[in-house]
Amino acid sequence: MSDEIEPLRFAHFAVLHRADGSLWELGKGGMGVTYKAFDTKLKVDVVLKLPHEHLMGSERNLRLFLREARAAAKVRHANIASVIHLNDEPPYYYAMEFVAGLPLDRLLKERRSLPLAEALDVLDQIAAALQALSGAQIVHRDLKPANLVLLPDDERPFNRTVKLIDFGLAKGFAVAGAEAATYLQNSLSQAGVFSGTVVFASPEQCAGALELDTRSDLYSAGVILWQMLTGGVPFTGSLQQILGMHQFKEPPWAALAEFPEPVVELLRRLLAKDPESRFQTPRLLREALRATSAVRTPPPNPAPTVTAAKSPALPALKALTESLTLGTTLVARFRLGEDLGGGDGGRLFRAADNATGDAPVAVKVLRSDWLRDRTFVDSLTRQLGAMRRLPNPVWLGPLGGLEHSGDSAFFVREWAQGFSLDELLRARHGELSASEVSLLLGALPAAIDRAAEEGFTFAEPILRKLFVMPVAEAGPGSDWPARRSQPLAEWPDFALRWNAFSFRPSGTAASATVTQNANDAVAVTEDAVIALALLVRQLLGGVAGTLTPIAALGGEANAVLQRALASGGGKRAFPSAQEFWSEFGRAHESTPARLGDRKSPARRSPAKVATVLSRESPTPKLAAREPKPVPAPAPALATPTPKTIPATPTPLAKPVSATPPPKIPVVPKQKPAQVSAPSGQAWPRRLLVMLAFSLLAVGGWWVWSSRAGDKSGLSSTRATQSATTVSTAATIDLPFVNEIGMRLVPVAGTSVLFSIWDTRVRDYKIFAEETRRNWEKPSFAQAEDHPAVNVSWEDAAAFCEWLTLRERASRRISGSQKYRLPRDLEWSVAVGLPRETGSTPSERDNKTLDIFPWNNGKGTWPPPRGAGNYDKFVKVDDFPYTSPVGSFSANQFGLYDMGGNVWQWCEDWHDASNQLRVSRGGAWRVGFAVYLANALSVRGYLCSAYRKIDRPGVRDGNMGFRVVLAEDR
Repeated sequence: MSDEIEPLRFAHFAVLHRADGSLWELGKGGMGVTYKAFDTKLKVDVVLKLPHEHLMGSERNLRLFLREARAAAKVRHANIASVIHLNDEPPYYYAMEFVAGLPLDRLLKERRSLPLAEALDVLDQIAAALQALSGAQIVHRDLKPANLVLLPDDERPFNRTVKLIDFGLAKGFAVAGAEAATYLQNSLSQAGVFSGTVVFASPEQCAGALELDTRSDLYSAGVILWQMLTGGVPFTGSLQQILGMHQFKEPPWAALAEFPEPVVELLRRLLAKDPESRFQTPRLLREALRATSAVRTPPPNPAPTVTAAKSPALPALKALTESLTLGTTLVARFRLGEDLGGGDGGRLFRAADNATGDAPVAVKVLRSDWLRDRTFVDSLTRQLGAMRRLPNPVWLGPLGGLEHSGDSAFFVREWAQGFSLDELLRARHGELSASEVSLLLGALPAAIDRAAEEGFTFAEPILRKLFVMPVAEAGPGSDWPARRSQPLAEWPDFALRWNAFSFRPSGTAASATVTQNANDAVAVTEDAVIALALLVRQLLGGVAGTLTPIAALGGEANAVLQRALASGGGKRAFPSAQEFWSEFGRAHESTPARLGDRKSPARRSPAKVATVLSRESPTPKLAAREPKPVPAPAPALATPTPKTIPATPTPLAKPVSATPPPKIPVVPKQKPAQVSAPSGQAWPRRLLVMLAFSLLAVGGWWVWSSRAGDKSGLSSTRATQSATTVSTAATIDLPFVNEIGMRLVPVAGTSVLFSIWDTRVRDYKIFAEETRRNWEKPSFAQAEDHPAVNVSWEDAAAFCEWLTLRERASRRISGSQKYRLPRDLEWSVAVGLPRETGSTPSERDNKTLDIFPWNNGKGTWPPPRGAGNYDKFVKVDDFPYTSPVGSFSANQFGLYDMGGNVWQWCEDWHDASNQLRVSRGGAWRVGFAVYLANALSVRGYLCSAYRKIDRPGVRDGNMGFRVVLAEDR
């Protein structure tokens, strides 16, 4: 019957028909419809997703649809169905791989529950899929058994591969047919409106959180594991009951009494209410699963549903003394000369390469438990191949692939002839100067980005994996190890090399946030920006596990580090490690050298940077004061001499090509430029001596020195030169630095870029001078990195219009983009409020009570110390007037001072009378009227939902603004 019907076509995709002649519809919901179709070019079945035409009339929805489809298309993984085609013109649609298998929910209906080992194997594959999505910054939002399809695979322990067939792009599918079980749930719905399947939703998703991350998906994976083990789910009831139980009620742990304690503990972490208490990444979950032996141990007689075939078991690796001995020559080339002991993933040997005149190489012999993990073996093989195919001068490159000798498996890489950054930092008592850090890491950011682009699973830029190597050969008698305790300026030419293979033991803590120890490893595939930022912070002596400002860095430099490491930072704040590195360097450009004289209470402060890290140069040069003398050097670590053992050749396994190593970037010997002390520096010192016994003065000075930012100013010309290295044109979806140095970032739930801080004195000064606009300075002193005040709504609107015309003319933004003030609802999203109702700010004013800007928009009363720059009545800070932007922590979107410092004008009228404008956020001064009221009034005044109203022409010393970049419509 279907042969007689004219097929519905979209380019070379023909929608199929069922036996009754109807279109083969797989699902339909509020966002669109999916069809089973046939690719007439590739001759395969596909899934065709078409969003509703009326939704694509919205530019925001269209942009989200295209952006997420493109992001999903970048993910290529064995456990994820691939997007293979996108049509970005009307009619909009995309095509993805059709997966014909058994949905997990169908299997659970048939068998109710799964054996423990089988369930853990399914969970391991789910985690592998989430790890791939996390690397592409994709959050699924609707992980459930119906979106997981089981395919026959005799290579897996239980004869099946789990395939995730849904990325989270469409809404409300009612998939019909066992072979269909497909496709995409909603991320196009409005922020704050629950979407997904409530039974599997995380507590933060049930609470209407504006932004979810991978930890939300890991909670859903925990609910799936619970169902696979028990045949039920933790919570049942009405929609509202389940929403509440996910947030406030503990699961019925008694239902797990029959399961081993390690498995129960695994579920406790997955189902923790607080995301910070869960596994922070899918990779950490997989490592925990390795510790649970049942995940790799099939039952004696498995009863597979998909296929009866059984994969052969990998042979166990024999003890090292049984299979490998010193003097053994592997693959007729590498002679083992010294056993350097066990480490992450296996045992390390120093060996001689007879193909290059017995030059030293490193041989890594892998542990047997790693080799039984097929995913690990595949990932390692891919990384070894990519590193040989695309050599990088910073990587310690492999000399071949994964090799076998008897029952042993190993690979060979270049030898690290030098000392690690871990050894260097210990010799320096825990910190380096900023100029030394810039010299050390100059070529590393690009190498980190390259590893992330290639998807290197094991690449972690951590202290013990980074080596400082002399350019000239350093033999056993070399004094190179003694260089660790000397300033870098006294070193001969050297190179930084990176061992990009880290096999962390199960249970090792790693983190993409600063809630963990700074020594924790972060893989570049998890977040390249966070990995580099943690390394930089640790080398500069930052306090582990916190965002405490580093005293030797100015406010802007600390703000860049905080933005990278805070919740919502990483690749959401910076597109790459190189962009973070460049931004961090630019933040030093105007920092006064005198701040480097201040000492952290915990340790010595590194020397203060006086010039900028340059993006154009792979090895930035930072002029700084000479580092202070260091105590006598630690005993030199002599290079061990290989034991002389007669070679015992073994049969040739597989020849390894003698690939010459890539050219290594050399860091030339360099003396730091001298920085003259700023004029008048002696006066503050004398003043400090005079006030040495005044606790208040000393405390105030310390706060100033630790928070202060750049006080020296930045001319329009220099700001333009600096900013143009970041981007040549704005894209609403990506972070952007404009030509006067304002930094803007996307905020989930809005369709604009928000300036990360209030418009500064330096920004507004350029506008006032170019337009000759009247601008009365306040009665108190301000530096150029303080927020501009005495700015009316009319002034702020004029600034936005001037900046729009200026940047359109220079082609920094397109003719369809403009700067404006944030709208009232946009500001609410950016401060972290749940969705508000009401058509005007007047109707929304203070309707959401007792939510405050601190603690990522979830603050409670009273405010903690450091909550922001508020009135002295609140007693949370030491600034008598305005403070430098970036003096306090950024929120989850990377925005500073969303509470405190200055009131921020919004675009909206207060109500339909169009008489008064709205401002948000509180300020450093509450005003005399509030002083006359009681503390309850102050509390209401600081609420995130509070709206202050004024005439558009009012100017005041606590009134300022921030801008957004939006599409002009």
